[in-house]
Amino acid sequence: MNKAILTLLVWMGFVQTNGWAQTLLLSLKDLPQGISAEQIFVAGNFNGWNPKDSNYRFNNQGELRIQVTAAALLEFKCTLGSWEKVECTSNGTGINNRIIKLLKDTSVTIRIESFQHLHAGKPIVSTASANIHVLPAAVQRKGENKTIRLYLPPDYEQGSKKYTVLYMMDGQNLFDVTTGSFGEWQVDEVLDSIFATTGKSMIVVGIDHAGPLRLNEYNPYDHPRFGKADGRAFVQWITDTLKPWVDAHYRTKTTASNTWIAGSSMGGLISTQALLQTPKHFAGVGIFSPAYWTAPEIFNAAGSQPSAFRKKRLFFYAGGMEGESMLPEMQRMAALAKQGKPTSLVKIISPEAQHNEAAWRKQLPAFFSYLLRLGGAANK
Repeated sequence: MNKAILTLLVWMGFVQTNGWAQTLLLSLKDLPQGISAEQIFVAGNFNGWNPKDSNYRFNNQGELRIQVTAAALLEFKCTLGSWEKVECTSNGTGINNRIIKLLKDTSVTIRIESFQHLHAGKPIVSTASANIHVLPAAVQRKGENKTIRLYLPPDYEQGSKKYTVLYMMDGQNLFDVTTGSFGEWQVDEVLDSIFATTGKSMIVVGIDHAGPLRLNEYNPYDHPRFGKADGRAFVQWITDTLKPWVDAHYRTKTTASNTWIAGSSMGGLISTQALLQTPKHFAGVGIFSPAYWTAPEIFNAAGSQPSAFRKKRLFFYAGGMEGESMLPEMQRMAALAKQGKPTSLVKIISPEAQHNEAAWRKQLPAFFSYLLRLGGAANK
């Protein structure tokens, strides 16, 4: 038996060696210049995160097969044989673990932008616009010390106009490459560009996640692996503390018809929860690659209260290369939401996109065009 397969079986707690249930085929595409496929290893929760495990090395055709005998959540990154040479963004910043929930035979294409050692000694320059502001500690949740960033439209200081407000999760990754450990969304650059061409914009409140407690903060349901949920209290803090403070200190359109919430992955989950929990506070929601697999109870909640989606504007997105369950679960939630008779529902699928900031960044022009009613994001 191949040692890589045996290692994975031991990790999962299986002793039988016959009857494979599913295979994950990883294929490399568009490698950085000067890097060949056989130089690249996979390190993950199935091999002790060993960055140079010869049993998890791509062949010269750029392929690696991993087999398991039961459903598994695989987390991994690619390396060149050490953690000093781990994959990263084209700017040299780190990326999230790749996550695949393997339920049946699956093929995934991997695109690697760069490796960490290629950026050694190169300073990372801030990419945040001048109109990004950090809010004071007065709006913190009790006992926390997180940063909350605010994007103000380019014309904010030039008049008395009031603006729509969007609350977004994972604030570290929205505006600045120096704080975005896994790359940034470039929210400020995209909105600056939209303003330059249309004269329209909005205020964006970027809420940093809770670091090691992110999975708890963004989950409304207790999880056997991740622990006690904090999501419902987090949503209540946004609606009862953060939003009133922002409305009191900035020129916002305070009504629900001008208030949005959005996020990706776990941020997509908690944004969905916010609409279900407090529909009276939001006009709509942006749900990017939602991690519903961490909270399957949310489907029952959505199905039991279709009125939460009534007359709302909904934007759903998922990539085709995000793992077996991500796309169908997004589709399932969109179908439930549609039963609630929203004002409009946009659903975008990018067949070759993976689960990362680069993929979500590409959807921002469509999302903001939809939110600002600029056209260009057709109902599907």
